[in-house]
Amino acid sequence: MCVTLRPAESGDLETLWAMQINAFAELLEKYQDDDISPGAESLDRVRAKFCQPWTTYYFIDAGGEHVGAMRIIDKKDGSRKRISPIWIMPGFRNRGYAQAAIREAEKLYGPDHWCLDTILQEKGNLHLYEKMGYHRTGRVEKISDRMDIVFYEKDSITFRTLRVEDFDQAYALWTSAKNMGLNSLDDTREGIARFLARNPSTCFAAEADGRIVGVLLCGHDGRRAYLYHLAVAEAFRRQKIASGLLDRCLAALKAEGIHKAALVVFSRNEEGNAFWESREFTVRNDLVYRNRTLTEMVRFDT
Repeated sequence: MCVTLRPAESGDLETLWAMQINAFAELLEKYQDDDISPGAESLDRVRAKFCQPWTTYYFIDAGGEHVGAMRIIDKKDGSRKRISPIWIMPGFRNRGYAQAAIREAEKLYGPDHWCLDTILQEKGNLHLYEKMGYHRTGRVEKISDRMDIVFYEKDSITFRTLRVEDFDQAYALWTSAKNMGLNSLDDTREGIARFLARNPSTCFAAEADGRIVGVLLCGHDGRRAYLYHLAVAEAFRRQKIASGLLDRCLAALKAEGIHKAALVVFSRNEEGNAFWESREFTVRNDLVYRNRTLTEMVRFDT
């Protein structure tokens, strides 16, 4: 699919405005949100936005036609870049044009530090933005009995080895997740520091905008490796962060001459078991798992 973004010019404003009114007419009728809907904006309002120094309107073009348009706000002052709004014309929907347009915008403006908002009740929109790497901020604004606005942000995900000073953020992430199997000895700051001292190159964190959003512990005894406490912040799931953490752990293990890795998952953890199965960690039914506690501890098996 070949999609291009062409900056709109002042002579394009009536065409742009007519497209916007047409594209949002159905949602305006559905939610009656006259105060905020792009489908209710006047031409003068669109013209005023066009004249803002931080605003650029783009036609989304494919096959020689305007299949949609988008407005990008970039104040270049450290604030987030914003898409508001983006639309695909009715006859061109469900063909991947919106995804392609967002990718083109990221080529022009960079892939991170974005924000946008959309209608919570429009599940297709939520799926699109989450598929494109946007995560919910937790902010939801109620507009009416039938309509809420949900807010999204997007940041580049970076991966690095886990450090002792990351403990507070990592522990908060673990305790917010289910089925982690934490305990009062191994999962204290001292316990994690001891583990990291023995395994400095095989434990990883994922960061977004300076905040840890994913963690995986991995260590080995020189013969076999064991994985522990994989967790990804709920708002950042479905962005392949868990796979990114695992891939880095496995590569680090191979570099240290380790040829096999194992882990333990609660049987009730359906999501976790599905993930490990998808990554070819198979179930062994020919073994009996045994352990012995050498020191009494408190378990936090949430």
